[in-house]
Amino acid sequence: MAVKKGLISVIFILTVILVSSTAGAHHLWVEKNSDSYTVARGVLGERFDAYEPGRVSDFTALMPDGSSLKKENIQRADKSDKAVFNVSGKISIAAVTCDWGYRVNTTRGKKFMRRTEAEKEGLKVISAFFSTQYSKVFFEQGSGNTKPLGLKLEIVPLDDPSLLHKGDKLSVQALFDGKPLANALITGAEKEEIKTDSNGIGNFIITGKGKTLLMLGHKVPVKNDPEKDFHRYTSFMVFEVK
Repeated sequence: MAVKKGLISVIFILTVILVSSTAGAHHLWVEKNSDSYTVARGVLGERFDAYEPGRVSDFTALMPDGSSLKKENIQRADKSDKAVFNVSGKISIAAVTCDWGYRVNTTRGKKFMRRTEAEKEGLKVISAFFSTQYSKVFFEQGSGNTKPLGLKLEIVPLDDPSLLHKGDKLSVQALFDGKPLANALITGAEKEEIKTDSNGIGNFIITGKGKTLLMLGHKVPVKNDPEKDFHRYTSFMVFEVK
């Protein structure tokens, strides 16, 4: 009987972890406005969620010729619930970094707090981590579209996404700290999943039209830190299919 109860407890905890990591998932991308770019968080094509704009720690852009847009040509103009950047000149790619902070998975779901805070509230902590997300969004054809931008975790297209149509094959490479990430799981817009090979490369077939999102996650264990067991990195790549 005790074994059965223990098994039920394990199944319950695993279910909580799964629900916490999927139901609460957010996408990260950049929306182009008439004269500015808004960092968006939520579910692409479904909803926008409010967030603290200060969580956005970096915004960079490439021009169509592949050169980086100078910092003086990017002006930050945050709103109360989102980060906004005014950009002078045409860009082909926008890339953003967000540090969302500490999270805990508990038997009552995922909470946005540190381990010590959760334990003070009497929560049973299953795991604790720090969340950092990256996203790069392609707006038009550019000579730098198939080159790494230097994000810590990055999906690099080997074909220019701005030229893709429905039915085309898209090859991508997963990089972590600039090195190929083998056996990485990349999720596509239609929830299809691929694993990268030893060179970090995987292939997708474009099945839809409009805004398309790829997502890559990577966890790095952390030692000797009571507040977190691992650092969770997530990287998004967003482009529009003709």
